[in-house]
Amino acid sequence: MRILAVITFIAPIFACLIGSAQPIDKPDTIYNKHNLKSLPAIELARWDKMYMEMLSETEELSKDVHPLKIANTAGKEDSITAARLRSMSFKSPFSFPYNNKVQAFINMYLGRKKELTQRMLGLAEFYYPEIEAALDKYDLPLELKHLVAVESAFNPRAKSRAGAVGMWQFMYGTGKIYGLKVSSYTDDRMDPAKSTDAACRFLKDLYKMYGNWELALAAYNSGPGNVNKAIRYSGGHRNYWKIYNWLPRETRGYVPAFIAVNYIFEYYKELGIEPIAPEQIFSQAMDTIHINHPWNLNDVSDAIGVSKNELKLLNPCLKSDFIPYLDKPYVLNVPYRNAIKFAEQKSEIEEIQSAKRAMKEEKQEAQEKVLASNNVTGVHVVRKGETLSLISKLYGCSVADLKRFNGLVSSRIDIGQRLNVPTKNGRTTAQTSAPAKQSYDPSRYKYYTIQPGDTLWDIAQKNGRISYSELKKLNRSLDVRNLKPGQKIIIGVNSAKS
Repeated sequence: MRILAVITFIAPIFACLIGSAQPIDKPDTIYNKHNLKSLPAIELARWDKMYMEMLSETEELSKDVHPLKIANTAGKEDSITAARLRSMSFKSPFSFPYNNKVQAFINMYLGRKKELTQRMLGLAEFYYPEIEAALDKYDLPLELKHLVAVESAFNPRAKSRAGAVGMWQFMYGTGKIYGLKVSSYTDDRMDPAKSTDAACRFLKDLYKMYGNWELALAAYNSGPGNVNKAIRYSGGHRNYWKIYNWLPRETRGYVPAFIAVNYIFEYYKELGIEPIAPEQIFSQAMDTIHINHPWNLNDVSDAIGVSKNELKLLNPCLKSDFIPYLDKPYVLNVPYRNAIKFAEQKSEIEEIQSAKRAMKEEKQEAQEKVLASNNVTGVHVVRKGETLSLISKLYGCSVADLKRFNGLVSSRIDIGQRLNVPTKNGRTTAQTSAPAKQSYDPSRYKYYTIQPGDTLWDIAQKNGRISYSELKKLNRSLDVRNLKPGQKIIIGVNSAKS
């Protein structure tokens, strides 16, 4: 059941994203050619979590082969593999040499990663047609489609420890160069269609730079700077295997992994590997709708009858539950039947949403009147160590008043948060009240002078009643890895003075 569940949610995403430019009035439908059964939407979140946990294991796929302890398997099996790779080389602009590094990755994919390989083979049927179309558009070798398996195992939301994101694992800077926009609400690197197009352009530029596909792949993984450095250190060689020892550790395994994936995807039947076909969560077709104003996913869910979890899974580039309106309508992927509902009831849905926005504006205006009637026209920016109780004393009001003025349901506030506060004669009460000065009086705190060899842990132990984490909170700007002797830090608060 785990195998079945973890691969189910991702299948329809790429297909519907590729068709995202189609208008809703004439739906351009991507049909489910497998006619697989639908599964309960209530389990989407759990499956998503399981899928992500499974994919976290794939980070090893592009690591160096040195940790792979593979026995020497010289003999008939190796000669067959070598012959097959030679045959592949004759039909490809890539060179597919056979060596122990390539064999190590083949063994890994067929051994401890066999289940993952089976799932990737199943997902490939959904993703490869669109990836191949993009590669053909830019006149690139179709073998490059297998990079997605090496990079992310077809996961649009994959994130590496280094900060690379999406199916094609773009870093922020590189993605920006190739037109992948990242905002507080969306990340184009997690859009399969946009990131595939960007990856094609990036790979094409790298090939122009090196005139060699193996070096282009190495540069895609580690950056042209590292490849150029390896070329210089090797004495000017422009052959991947001759600069191998000067490449970064991870990149040494990147091309062998790419060769291994190409080999397995080409000969999986002969190798006895059975693809695990992903069952789609949605048995119905997919389509898109255009959102013409900012909208919360909860409201979208209510309006078109699709759960919020389904919407998030179908739109992986959304970073939050909010759909922004930027310089053009936002294209949202939804099941076909719900797109039809939206088209048929568009006027009614927009009227309802317009009424909701009007009610929200009226509520905001009423709130502003309440604030004005209470002379709440000032703003207080929360500082480190402040609580609602302390702030209420600064401004001569109660905690309940502060909550009411700011629509707070709890007493939790964050540093930098802006709070509405009462004023007197155009000036905030805190500006003229003594407690404001007292609240920032250095004498309120207990200090400790750092000694040579001290660590924050040592200091916490010396001072008994304070923990390591509490010390960090009291000294947020402190570089805990670089404590300087003579530096003073806060270790507590003095008892209130009478």
